[in-house]
Amino acid sequence: MSSDRQQVSGTEMGALLFMFLFGSSFTLPMAAVAKHDAWLSILSALAAGTCLAWLYAHLCQSFPGRTIIEITEQLLGKWTGKGIGLLYAWYSFHLGVLVLKNFTVLISSVGLTKTPTFVSALPLLAIMLWVTFQGIDVLSRCAVVLLAFIVLEIVVSVILLSPDFHFEYLLPLFDQGWRPVVKGALESTAFPFGETVLFAFVLPKLSKHSRAVKTTVGFTLAAGLLLWIGQTRNLLVLGDLVSNLIYPTYSAYQYVSIADFIERIEPMVFMTEVASVFVKLSICFYVTTLALSQVFQTEERHRAVYYVPIALLILEMNFFIYKNSADMYQFSEIWPYYSMPFQILIPLLLWVVMRIKRRTSAQTSDPHGKTPDQTRRPADGTGDL
Repeated sequence: MSSDRQQVSGTEMGALLFMFLFGSSFTLPMAAVAKHDAWLSILSALAAGTCLAWLYAHLCQSFPGRTIIEITEQLLGKWTGKGIGLLYAWYSFHLGVLVLKNFTVLISSVGLTKTPTFVSALPLLAIMLWVTFQGIDVLSRCAVVLLAFIVLEIVVSVILLSPDFHFEYLLPLFDQGWRPVVKGALESTAFPFGETVLFAFVLPKLSKHSRAVKTTVGFTLAAGLLLWIGQTRNLLVLGDLVSNLIYPTYSAYQYVSIADFIERIEPMVFMTEVASVFVKLSICFYVTTLALSQVFQTEERHRAVYYVPIALLILEMNFFIYKNSADMYQFSEIWPYYSMPFQILIPLLLWVVMRIKRRTSAQTSDPHGKTPDQTRRPADGTGDL
């Protein structure tokens, strides 16, 4: 069982999950392959993502205080658990590199176009290192504060862009058939909803383990609905053009012009991206170091030995994981299949094994198959008749 004494409340855990889901997905297009039917794909992905969130949380709630590595060790053995741990250490590290790369590409493409990549990456990594060293509870309190800004921005942007809404851009439905909608739903399930599998390492810090499912499912639904509103807002403003843009949210914000006074609000995109990417990158980094420490049985007070080397590796990988936005878009088509073992197969296998073992254990403890109600002796003695 994890030795970290830090505890996180349900609200703080929900804020972490909320900000994690918004990391990168706020600016990048979701279900672009479905074009103007993307809003249908995202709703379908939200339903699938909520089911996955229930699966991850149910595992953690069934084994209070244990990460997915410790759960695997208990169900499938020590060495299987260590192998799964190394896989998730790689997955969280790789995801962290992608999150940082998406951020630096955005900054260099539409923000600080002449600024070297490492200049925008280093401050973010430095803050990530500091907050991880301070503990997951500090990060969760930061997420609560940042969450209020994210929600306010979405609401304000919808109000300011409402004069430019064209609801006919959402029609006709399924004019390309159902295949693009399904493909878009699969892509959106993998990014960002399936990535919350990393919270199987964070949920053990929840102060009330019995609320893991309620907290995870509730905040996944809330974040997913807000993401759906944001992506639908982009569709109502830009139409099918969304599928051809790398940063549709940035382009949509350029349409804001109220009385020639309220305009040029695109910097809000960068503020939201910095906030959400900071939380998501910190979670990826936290999970990577935690997974490595559990695999190699490093004591909690010595886990910091992984911090600087992993941070430097993330920075180094950021330079050559892909060259430009076009490469990033191509890799996004592979991501759902690459992520499937981590997001679906392994957690589902653990859940099935858990159910089988518990059913077998119940049958072993009661070989006659009787329930406790059937075997309990009535208090009035009528059972002797």
